[in-house]
Amino acid sequence: MRKITKAHAEVVAQKLRCTTREGSAHTIAEVFEGGVLVARFGIRRGSRDLGHGHLPQELHLKRQECANLYQCTLDRPGYINLMRERGELPPLTPESGNSAS
Repeated sequence: MRKITKAHAEVVAQKLRCTTREGSAHTIAEVFEGGVLVARFGIRRGSRDLGHGHLPQELHLKRQECANLYQCTLDRPGYINLMRERGELPPLTPESGNSAS
């Protein structure tokens, strides 16, 4: 599998509708669902194409699942469902509805 790049990290942040803020060395992207922080990752700000191999671990994904995010075969609702299945988010209840869309 190819190196995860800054461009991939930016696509993932956009696809997961991350909130972003500028840190001292990186842009910090955070995924929230229902007010709960699901994941946080840094996007390096370099002029060189620095690797972002930390993305799968910080997103609680396998490397191939992360690739599916930036290759458009996994979307935000699918990611949120995976996080519920893995216990990173509480399961949906009838009162909570489905806000992953």
